[in-house]
Amino acid sequence: MFESGAAIGPSAFEAELKAQAQAAAEAKKRAEAAQRAKAKAEREAKERANAAILALPPAALLALACVYRQGEGAGRSASWDDKKGDFREAMERLQFKVWLQKQVPG
Repeated sequence: MFESGAAIGPSAFEAELKAQAQAAAEAKKRAEAAQRAKAKAEREAKERANAAILALPPAALLALACVYRQGEGAGRSASWDDKKGDFREAMERLQFKVWLQKQVPG
C-alpha cells in the first residue's frame, strides 16, 4: 500500500482538530464583523449628532451651554466668555461638545 502511494485519510482526532480550528476562525470573523458594525453605528450616530448641533440656532446653543455650566460643567466651566459666547479653553470646549453630543438627538 505504501509503495503504491496510497494515502490514509486523517484520523478522527485530526478531523476534530481541523473542525475546531475552522469553528474558531469563523467565530473570530463574526466577532470582528460585529465589532466593525458597532463602530460604524457609533460613528454614524456621532455624525448625526454633530449635524444636529450645527443645525441648532445660536440661542438654543447658548441655552444648552447655560444648562451645561449649571449642571455637568458646574465648577469646571470657569473659562466661559460671555462676550464670545464660548469657552476660552480648548479642553472645556471639547468637554462641552462631548456633553452636547449626548444631549442632542441625532
